[in-house]
Amino acid sequence: MKKLATIAVAGLIATPAFAADMGVPPAPPPAPVYNWTGFYVGGNAGVSLGTFKTDFNVAPGTFVETSATTHLPIATATIPGFSGFDEVYPGGFIGGGQIGC
Repeated sequence: MKKLATIAVAGLIATPAFAADMGVPPAPPPAPVYNWTGFYVGGNAGVSLGTFKTDFNVAPGTFVETSATTHLPIATATIPGFSGFDEVYPGGFIGGGQIGC
């Protein structure tokens, strides 16, 4: 009985497949390429607005010129300090256009 079972299993394994070949579907057509021929008009615009604030402080200073040989003071200058504030409101517009064929 074992011999018959072994022959039956071997026969089923060795049986060639009779399935039909599957057809390959055709490839889809390529996507159309966009063509930029023809008349065109375009435009662009932009605006910039802002605030620019500046505080400045300069400390007073004293400058002394000395002799190169004796290293004694020749002249002295004192610059007073100052401070200030500045505020600017920059703004502007830019625009343009294009036309072509």
